[in-house]
Amino acid sequence: MHFSLKIGRIMIVALKQKNNQMKKVFLVSLFIALLGSVTIGQNYKVIKGIPINKPLMDNKPVHWGFTFGINKTDFSVFKNESLFHNDTINIYGIESTSMPGFFLGPVFNVRLGKYFDLRFLIDISFTQRNFTYYHFTGIDTAATLGTTIIKVPSSFIEFPILLKYKGARLNNVRPYFILGTAGKYDLASLRKINVDEPHLQVAPFDVYLELGPGMDFYLPYFKFSIEFKYSNGFFNLLEKDNSIYSTPLDGLKSHSFMLSFHFEG
Repeated sequence: MHFSLKIGRIMIVALKQKNNQMKKVFLVSLFIALLGSVTIGQNYKVIKGIPINKPLMDNKPVHWGFTFGINKTDFSVFKNESLFHNDTINIYGIESTSMPGFFLGPVFNVRLGKYFDLRFLIDISFTQRNFTYYHFTGIDTAATLGTTIIKVPSSFIEFPILLKYKGARLNNVRPYFILGTAGKYDLASLRKINVDEPHLQVAPFDVYLELGPGMDFYLPYFKFSIEFKYSNGFFNLLEKDNSIYSTPLDGLKSHSFMLSFHFEG
């Protein structure tokens, strides 16, 4: 019985390491592709005979619009040695899985120069993370395997401040790259928790590094943009309360992927 539990632990760790490696490879590939698109963008020329929509759009000192999109937010889980030495519930594995969410809000753009803008957003974002605890009770042949799922819903107020670097415009299309920070406050973390039920408490505030590529499309009456953004939190959000579910953890750090659709006039 103990041999099978050890095998289960090894498989869970291996899967988590594999997922982390895939994320790193994806981000490196995305960054290389982005550099290529911006470099090519500098050599773009306007093709004669094709109507140019909103030709003075990027010359405005200030313009605004709104944004909405989908997100997928998860935690990086940092475990401690007590993971395998809890006398109440013998936990041999913990997994964090993300659920799709969405966000929306206004966007404000300030022109800094030909190729640079400063962007301010105020978003309301909804998402959820689920923690699965794998545990066993009893000893030897009397041991019983089980799982406990803890849901951590979040309702964020987000304040991103982003620097936008724009490639050269090709008729009605323009590639860009954004980089900046965002403060996020989780209103749902202030909810009252029933300590008699399985729970995990997280801190409400975090600061994130945000970056990613995008593409502007100039339409006759407005500018439409598609943007892919990666966001990585700096702070440890775990709030320990000596429960059997927080004790096996050393920390939780948040990260998310966002697909945004901007409408600006």
